Amino acid sequence: MEFLDFIVLAAHGAGIHAFHTYANMFGNMACLDKDADAETLDAFLQANDTLKGAIIDSAGAVADGRLAAVLDRSGSDSAFVILTRDPLERLLSVANTHILWWAESASGVSGRQLSRTNLHQYGDVKTFLANKLLGADNMNTLPRILPLLASKTNKYIFFDIHDLYPEHVEDSLAMLRGSIGERAGTQREANGFSIPNALIYKKENSFVRYIRPLWLRHKDVFFAISPCPREFCAAYGLEPHIVMSRDPADLGFTLGDYEGELAFVLTEYAHHAPENARRIVRGLLENRPSLLRDYCQDVSRRHRFASILTDALFLTDAKLLDMAREDPAFAAALRAFLNDHVETVAGHPGWRTPPAWPRTRALCDELRDSAA
Repeated sequence: MEFLDFIVLAAHGAGIHAFHTYANMFGNMACLDKDADAETLDAFLQANDTLKGAIIDSAGAVADGRLAAVLDRSGSDSAFVILTRDPLERLLSVANTHILWWAESASGVSGRQLSRTNLHQYGDVKTFLANKLLGADNMNTLPRILPLLASKTNKYIFFDIHDLYPEHVEDSLAMLRGSIGERAGTQREANGFSIPNALIYKKENSFVRYIRPLWLRHKDVFFAISPCPREFCAAYGLEPHIVMSRDPADLGFTLGDYEGELAFVLTEYAHHAPENARRIVRGLLENRPSLLRDYCQDVSRRHRFASILTDALFLTDAKLLDMAREDPAFAAALRAFLNDHVETVAGHPGWRTPPAWPRTRALCDELRDSAA
């Protein structure tokens, strides 16, 4: 039986998308996402002659059998990669991302339905935090699953989210590959590693996945294109769908935190082959250049309004502490969430030096003093 070379335990909001994307761009490495079942795992193991890995993202993986399926396909030489982030920083980042999604849906920047945003469903930020995030399986992967791995292996590799930033990720993945060892006769060549200079999964860049597209009509057929920073297209697998690239400043497009040109990629093209759809859409835009400019200026105006809404609700350490001081039940839930992460990490045999997590420790001290 083929075994996985590495298993990634990834807490939601701690770099899971970045790790998955970059590992599959890295030479002689392939990684399955968090939804792989036993059948998918076996097909993946048979089809790839590379260093092979799989991701575990949710404590729900215990109940639905994904954790068992992954562990059954790990051997004594398999490495466990633990992705970590200061739990308070992660909690605030996830919450503020949902606030941004709500604001962008309300303002019409996003194609996501407002009724399906979590903030809209729960009505206010504190209820959303208490009922959705603090007890969520995928927010508590580390304390719930990490202890189950203690008897499985002594081979742990810990990455902080900053180890997956553009300036560090190549060295981080090279260290992982070096710790596992190389396979002979791999199918992939290690042809170098080219990643964007910006954070492709940063909150400000989430428009790539959720923005309302520009719809175009040609002979009763509708096409849609969406903007994506040109340097992100390879990581997202969008290179074959690029229609054209432009300087965002020339179009009045102000969303995102990146450098370089803005690409426009096909997202809907009916029954047409991609190359034919690109030709048709390119012709429509060249004949009416105002279409693209008007679209970019419209979503930028809507985004400025969304930013006003976001800033009014944006969570900080201080706001979270104020909520906790006003509501003892919320304070208890918050303390339990943070302390579970700190205690699990500090007591795990794989940690030679537990991370400092200064924001979490500072808030825990404040909560303890407030409760005294």
